Amino acid sequence: MTSPGTVQPSHSGSAPENGAGVPAVNRAVRPAIRASLRFAVQSALRFKAGGSRSPDQGATIAAGEVLAGTGDRSPGSTPWRQGLALAWPRVWFPGLPGSGTGSWRERLARCLSALGLLASLLGSQSLASSSPQSAEVRLLLPAGGRWTPLSDGLRRGYGLAIEQGQVCGQPSQPLDLAWLPAGSETAQVDPGLGLLVRPRTRLLIAPPAAPLESYGVLAEQGQLTVLLPLQRGASLSRLPQLRGADHLLPLLAPRGQQADRLARGLLAAGLRRVLVVRDGSSGQKQLAERFLETLVASGGSSASLEPGPLLLEVRQPAALEQLRQEVDWTGPQVLAVFTEPGSPLARAVRASPWPAVLTLAWPFVELEPLAYPQVGVDPLARGAGWPAFARAFQARWGYGPGLAEAAGYDAGQLASLAAIRFEGQPGWDLQWFHGHGQPLELCAAIAARRLGQRVRPLGVASHLDGAAGSTPTAALRLSHLYAIP
Repeated sequence: MTSPGTVQPSHSGSAPENGAGVPAVNRAVRPAIRASLRFAVQSALRFKAGGSRSPDQGATIAAGEVLAGTGDRSPGSTPWRQGLALAWPRVWFPGLPGSGTGSWRERLARCLSALGLLASLLGSQSLASSSPQSAEVRLLLPAGGRWTPLSDGLRRGYGLAIEQGQVCGQPSQPLDLAWLPAGSETAQVDPGLGLLVRPRTRLLIAPPAAPLESYGVLAEQGQLTVLLPLQRGASLSRLPQLRGADHLLPLLAPRGQQADRLARGLLAAGLRRVLVVRDGSSGQKQLAERFLETLVASGGSSASLEPGPLLLEVRQPAALEQLRQEVDWTGPQVLAVFTEPGSPLARAVRASPWPAVLTLAWPFVELEPLAYPQVGVDPLARGAGWPAFARAFQARWGYGPGLAEAAGYDAGQLASLAAIRFEGQPGWDLQWFHGHGQPLELCAAIAARRLGQRVRPLGVASHLDGAAGSTPTAALRLSHLYAIP
């Protein structure tokens, strides 16, 4: 029985099995697994003895680099997929050239890390081999680390959409899961790794923070459609110019729309003169610059004596005093502070005295009232289908959904619709997707697809009103807190 919170891939049938009743592992990686296990056992037996050392001990290949194909690429070296069995011993096992330095305990730790990653690969192979043929939908996720909550939410949202599609008469589609190396950053891992075992994938759901250049090339070369369910950063601004962009479909509105909503909300309230400050993070720098551009282009103005947003280092005692003096000198209507909730900058601004007529603006929802009015924007983007989705998700999983769950649901809607065959052909290329059409609930969209119509499902994480190579829009709510009397 599946435990609560676990999303199982939808497979039909049973996989070919060996004599022990274990699903057969893909033959392409069997040599690598056998060789790696052999070297692991041999190396563990001689840990105490140390072993030979290579003159280039500093050139140790990282696990993520080997799996991503970015490790040793010297002339004549074996291609990384074919040379996986040769590369693994060089990375972790003592007594082999390029195995690195350190005490026997450090070498033991590297060996155990290798075995752990090997077990992860074996698990991925067994999972992928549990269906009689390649699933045409593949979900590529990081294994563990800081992305775990997002990955879990994404799978639960996806599963809910598939379940609702079944209620509408659409059979469940097989889903393959692939895991990136534990603890790795997705931007450093070759997306081709996720297709190593299942090369017949037609619809690939990319992980968070996916490197768009790599996925664009992969999609173009493999004629895949790639959904980007959790991509909303500055990388989306380059999307139209990338190779393979016509195969990449983002499901979330970019964060820049959050800045646009805040700027236009202030202007609608008659607040046009704004002083913009930010913390030192690159994300807040981009958001503050986008906010100021939209504000000025829409008829507002900057109250700063500097050309762009002011960087405020609150660790410097004089910084906050200088900001208060600039507010007194320039007389802005609004002080817009771009930082994270609860950050040192947010706490310092909240604790400082300001003119009674000043409004504080935040790129998030502020819940605690102050002696000054406040305006914030909810970063949780929504589509028109959010209310019904939120109720269904709460009933299914017992907690309220967030952005990851909503993005997973939209990915599941698209996967269900893409699997429908019309005149014998499925729609994995998403040519049926009509981003500017009338949005339809899932059952109505399934019925229309079966008639060969172009459709647009009712989005929950965004309006799903974009197209391949472009971003959708979403509803972003403003919050207002009035000053404490």
